[in-house]
Amino acid sequence: AQELNVQGIVEGSVFRAGDRVRITLQLIDARSDLHLWAQTYERNLSDVLALQSDVARAVAEQIRLKLTPEEQAALTASRTVDPKAYDAYLRGLELRGPQTLITVWGPPAIEQFERAVQLDLNFAEAWAEVARVQASLGTSGFNLRYRDQFPKAREAAQRALEIDDRLGEAYALLGWIQLYSDWNFEGARRAYERALELGPSDPTVLDGFAWYLLLMGGRTEEAFDLSERLLRVAPLDLYWRSERVGHFYFAGQYERALEEVERVRLLDTDLPNWYEACAHERLGRFEEAFRERIAYYRRCGAPCDWERDAHERGWAEDGWEGSLRAWLEGAIKIEGYSPWLIATFFSSIGETEEVFAWLER
Repeated sequence: AQELNVQGIVEGSVFRAGDRVRITLQLIDARSDLHLWAQTYERNLSDVLALQSDVARAVAEQIRLKLTPEEQAALTASRTVDPKAYDAYLRGLELRGPQTLITVWGPPAIEQFERAVQLDLNFAEAWAEVARVQASLGTSGFNLRYRDQFPKAREAAQRALEIDDRLGEAYALLGWIQLYSDWNFEGARRAYERALELGPSDPTVLDGFAWYLLLMGGRTEEAFDLSERLLRVAPLDLYWRSERVGHFYFAGQYERALEEVERVRLLDTDLPNWYEACAHERLGRFEEAFRERIAYYRRCGAPCDWERDAHERGWAEDGWEGSLRAWLEGAIKIEGYSPWLIATFFSSIGETEEVFAWLER
């Protein structure tokens, strides 16, 4: 409780046997270590969404939390879900990794989420996850073939809202698509604001709106407020903690980005982060930048082997600049490789004319 800066802890367990799910909860006053309340809930797995709402509503009542009309409506909505679809949904969530490794974990995650919606066409949360991963691939910028993911993501997000028009995550994903694909900045703002009304504690909403504020006019303090809320609602989630590294990096606060990396490493000692290498580079720590980039490529695996080999060969020949030039030689030969990323590497070695030539592409 001290670590999370809260007065109370909800402790519980989830047990599944066949198609039955049992959730046992207890509410603990962390200041006195007294157990204030305990309850057991049991339902069929097909009613797991309603079960989650029942649990959330019961806890809110026990701690005398005043719910907004939006929250009350969300917790009284009742939907069933196909148990096999829910299994696939959970498997997809388990595959999630940092946004910068989306090309590695994204395709197998999409397979699971698409399986979920094939098994249950009315599973709104699974449609939203399909949209999230597709939009993430479209935003990755590393390969132009992923641009076709944006229309698919839009369709999936709209499908989620047709099923449940109170799903804040789906509005946030529409904001993401309008920002990165349509360049409809006003539409993106409206979508994110609606998302925040519906899902003020939804990590997708908080993270997406934080990025919007950082990228659209540098509203840094507002973005950091949302980033702090993201930390409070998902303190142990590697996916969202890695996003916070990017928040600090894009705000130009490189030391804070590196501090956040160290906090994430307390959860996963081997987790590489692309922004960590970039932050070291901005601070002129080229050996650290090289080491972290190689760690990132190793975590990426076979798709990044050529990049790792190029960097290692170039580093052996001419240090940091040599590693960048060796990478550029390889990237330029790959049809459809991101001209934006090529431009950033040229900027790192100061070749301005090449930077603008590739940005024009």
